[in-house]
Amino acid sequence: MKLLFKNTTLYTNQMYETFLQFHESIFGTSYYISSAFITLILLVFIAMLFYEGYFLQGFLFVLVLFLFLGWRFVYPSIQLKKKKHKIKQKEKKPKTSGTTFYFYENYFCSVENQNQSKISYWKLYRVYETNEFFYLYYNKDYAFLLNKSDFSVGNAPSFSQFISQKVKRRFKRV
Repeated sequence: MKLLFKNTTLYTNQMYETFLQFHESIFGTSYYISSAFITLILLVFIAMLFYEGYFLQGFLFVLVLFLFLGWRFVYPSIQLKKKKHKIKQKEKKPKTSGTTFYFYENYFCSVENQNQSKISYWKLYRVYETNEFFYLYYNKDYAFLLNKSDFSVGNAPSFSQFISQKVKRRFKRV
């Protein structure tokens, strides 16, 4: 297969911070809206239980509500702190190479150290283009970060056109 694009991106702490802010802005709103909707349903259900005199079941659902709220709001912040800590630990270690992406007609390869992944374009969940980066989401929680200035074969504008044709409606410029 003919190599169409090549990008070697060196991941930095600042790049991860930018990505985490971007990720929160894209996926955070729907997360909070769905949480508010489920909380509202639970509150109505709890009110109905107390109104009908089912106090034990009402208190049980109050407990369920608190567990739900803790899981939806506290647990993600703990996970985010862990991710940031891992990123800072990686930054302390000297890194001489980044992740190299090789793009072909029907798939792309990601190579970092000894690890290599081959991914078909149809497997990508979403692709976002910002002023500085391309974010190729493999699923809702994992993305490949490509710095627009790091193309050694091809360039960012032609890659943007190429990837938008490959993923069609899953591509968005923000």
